[in-house]
Amino acid sequence: MVKHSAAELFRLWHDDSLRTSEVANKLGVSQVFLYTLARRHHLPKRNGPRGGYKPPPPKFENDPDPSPFDETPSGDSLALSPWVEARVAALRQQKLLEMRDEPVRVTQCRVSRYRCGRA
Repeated sequence: MVKHSAAELFRLWHDDSLRTSEVANKLGVSQVFLYTLARRHHLPKRNGPRGGYKPPPPKFENDPDPSPFDETPSGDSLALSPWVEARVAALRQQKLLEMRDEPVRVTQCRVSRYRCGRA
């Protein structure tokens, strides 16, 4: 752990432009330990930016690449979107290749667990 002064902790903690993860990175500690330090020094709750997820910008109609957020094919039915179908096919192919490359003993153990109901 990198030693920092309490003054630097207070300054970064009250900087509302920084996320909690950024404050932790600047101090060289984990987020969990940052909250421990905040409790130890009786710091108030932060008012900084919330959340790390930002939705992608919307795509135009003439964009040929399907996106995971494109719901046009499945709007009225239970059909999957082209992006989801392509992703599932790729994951299935990868899983099959991994299973083909595993040792026979591992396959036997998996089959045994499946038959015993422990899979």
